[in-house]
Amino acid sequence: MKYKDIRLDSIRADRPVRLAPAREDDLFVSVRRNGLHVPLLVNPENFRLISGYRRYEAIVKAGSRTSVRVGLPADLLEGCEEVRSHLDEQNIRSVPLTVRERINLAVLLAELPRPADAPARSFSSDTHVGPAVGLTSTILRRLRSTVRKAREGETDVDDEAVAARRTLALMLEAVERPPDGWTRRQAVRHLHDALGAGDFPRSLADLPQRAAGRRPGSPTVPPRRGFERAAVSKRTSGPEVRRALDAIAGACAGLASLDTAGLAPDEVAHTKHEINNTVQVLRQVVRGLPGGERTGKQ
Repeated sequence: MKYKDIRLDSIRADRPVRLAPAREDDLFVSVRRNGLHVPLLVNPENFRLISGYRRYEAIVKAGSRTSVRVGLPADLLEGCEEVRSHLDEQNIRSVPLTVRERINLAVLLAELPRPADAPARSFSSDTHVGPAVGLTSTILRRLRSTVRKAREGETDVDDEAVAARRTLALMLEAVERPPDGWTRRQAVRHLHDALGAGDFPRSLADLPQRAAGRRPGSPTVPPRRGFERAAVSKRTSGPEVRRALDAIAGACAGLASLDTAGLAPDEVAHTKHEINNTVQVLRQVVRGLPGGERTGKQ
């Protein structure tokens, strides 16, 4: 890790990780009296603050310094290692990060440059960022996907953003306290897939009942009858279908080009499981097309 002193006003502290405002506590008093013992962590490309917002805020409020010591990770891997050690220390000395705050931190980490020797196609930032912030890579990927859908102006229909925000709230709750008999990963996967299908539970208490007759964690597909459909359903146009097909074809082509020889046995099993789930969903889509029952048998 490279360290240097930079001007305090050059740090971009516009995306704090913690949602609750910092309090006047022992940390503030210590920083004001003794300065920083642990350097701030910033992105070397744009000086955006990644970790240490409360320490940064204490220095700014103290008003006695114009420069500060920062760590500049060379790449994403070095940044993840530093954040992991920071979080281990925080779990001992302060209030741990919430799940939503861990997502905020993960987004900042993912903006760091990739290692110079990282494979162009097979390198996945989630594989390293997830464990660094205390989440599995699979859970992190689905949470970030839902966060993007929940942002206003990023969906075609306002109701879709509302549905995504409601689903995100359930996901965060599931990570903290999964329903009885469910793992965090199973609950998050079910909620993520259900959002895509336009049919999701109103609360975690409804989750086991909604999944009755289906193994937890298996793909959620749009039901034909018996389920309450969400208000976000709409008639799909031809261009929308073609865009979705192009995205699927591109993802499949990218997956086929990867060198999977180095995958661990558990990763191979997980990959096969996810591909089989996707195939089932696509078959359900085919059956839902006009004449789909006949087409699906060919």
